[in-house]
Amino acid sequence: MEDGIEDEAVMLESPLPPRPPQGWYTDQADTSQWRWWTGDAWADFRCVRDPDVGVDFAPAAPAKNEPAGPPMVAASVTRTPNDLRDRVPAHAVIEKLIELQAAGQHAEMRSWHTGAIGERHVANILSNLGPEWTVLHSVPVGSDGSDIDHVLIGPPGVFTLNTKHHPGKAVWVAGRAFRVSNRPQHYLTNSAHEAGRAERLLAHASGLSVEVFGVIVVVGATLTVRAEPLVDGALVEVVSADELLSVLRAHRRNYSDDQVAQIAAAAMRAETWSREPMSVTSAGELDAEFERIHARLGVTPMPASRTVRSPTATRPTRQPRPPIQRPSRPASRPRKKNKKKESSLGSLIGGLVVLLIVWGVASSMSNTSLKDASPQQFASQGAEQLALENAASAAVTAIDANSPNGTRPTSLIVTRGASVLQTDAGVTLVDLPDGTTADYVVSADGASYSLTLTGPEYASSVTVPSPSEEATP
Repeated sequence: MEDGIEDEAVMLESPLPPRPPQGWYTDQADTSQWRWWTGDAWADFRCVRDPDVGVDFAPAAPAKNEPAGPPMVAASVTRTPNDLRDRVPAHAVIEKLIELQAAGQHAEMRSWHTGAIGERHVANILSNLGPEWTVLHSVPVGSDGSDIDHVLIGPPGVFTLNTKHHPGKAVWVAGRAFRVSNRPQHYLTNSAHEAGRAERLLAHASGLSVEVFGVIVVVGATLTVRAEPLVDGALVEVVSADELLSVLRAHRRNYSDDQVAQIAAAAMRAETWSREPMSVTSAGELDAEFERIHARLGVTPMPASRTVRSPTATRPTRQPRPPIQRPSRPASRPRKKNKKKESSLGSLIGGLVVLLIVWGVASSMSNTSLKDASPQQFASQGAEQLALENAASAAVTAIDANSPNGTRPTSLIVTRGASVLQTDAGVTLVDLPDGTTADYVVSADGASYSLTLTGPEYASSVTVPSPSEEATP
């Protein structure tokens, strides 16, 4: 669910939440040690971690005149009451499962259980990230109970991950279209909204300009990406769980270690995201309860994911920086004209004009079929294929918009001359490359369809969804 803009505006206009109190916190540069937080900034005092030391132990605060350096004493981590690092993967989903179980609504637990499995599977993958990354799970946002499945803070910036667990289903993505088993979903729009909201809240809380990438992680399904997602210019990526780590590590560094620590410190505070009170259920209790529910509902093996990307589909890239404006050179002094060169140039131009006139007359007398030949639209088959995929993506969105109550148009036609794809009612869906043909088949119940576009020059074809991508029952 999504919060209203009003709730977010109140948070942004309100004073910043208080910073964590001074104490020992996990060192963002090296999680094997603690680092002293003065209450305003990180100090150059560090302590090694000792798992054998009790949780109630903590060294005294470093003296003001104590030389900087890592004192060789053990320390326990200091946590604020609303530290989001204490939340377990699928925290909110597990609480919902416990609520449904207490109410005896066992039939509704299945879908929530499937979601929890997906989130915990992705969390297990994220545990392989290095110490330069901070990973938060089930981050509560706003006041309506919604949360972000995973928030990552690292050298490239911030990533908001939305896990979608669809065991054995077919997921198809192209442009603005996201379909599961041939049914449209609003995942792309929601992910873009989620990333934009996180960007505003973290910038307000950290005092830095924060870049946030929205990522949809598909678990247990066959993912086909025909064209990379585009949502009003927002940075949204759709990846399978198997390729998640490689995608994250491929992003280049945008922030220094100190900036990453500053953003992470803001992200850890629950007050950055919501003014609602935090759950009082401990992480250990939630994990134990989920294992009991998991054992009762039965362990479902995680289906192997498979990702298919079109050869013409490329991942979103950053816009290139504007070129450096260099000062223009001062104008040089005009040279004296050379009369001999000037006369020779005039003769050459005159000869060229005569040749052009002769060539024009000869061309007009040549075979008249050349006059009727249509110019080539595409330089290569790849260019034609890309144009068809873009047209197919736009057609899918338009068909969904013209399907009242989920019932698809009974037939589609391509108008002659203009090459426009229209419904049988005359509603224009999308402009096609000249000469494109369309084959449209709708199911008996009108709930699903298959659309194939074939190019005019290289006979390239695109089918949405292709028969191999249709979901199994």
